[in-house]
Amino acid sequence: MGGTAEQIELINLTRQEGGGQQGDAADDAALELALRSFDARNATCTLEEDCSRLLSVIESAFGGVGRFNEQLRAVLLQACASSQKRRQARTPSGRDHSVKWGLSRRSE
Repeated sequence: MGGTAEQIELINLTRQEGGGQQGDAADDAALELALRSFDARNATCTLEEDCSRLLSVIESAFGGVGRFNEQLRAVLLQACASSQKRRQARTPSGRDHSVKWGLSRRSE
């Protein structure tokens, strides 16, 4: 619990590294579309009782699935923007400037 969206690092697992800026832009657009259309009611579980239990927890904690969806979308869209900024700060070789200079990111 706690923390900020900026501390979340989103990593694309569907495409090989080195896809270039066009590939990154397409991936970013696809991810943003998926996040904006996310709805927990569409989630599936192997066991039906797991789905019922999860939705019950969401209802109790967030006051409804709609509110949960809104909050999750907001956090993940913010995390997506932060990840994009960090990626853009890297050199073309994929190395982070902070690594080159021996700096590290501060944990909050």
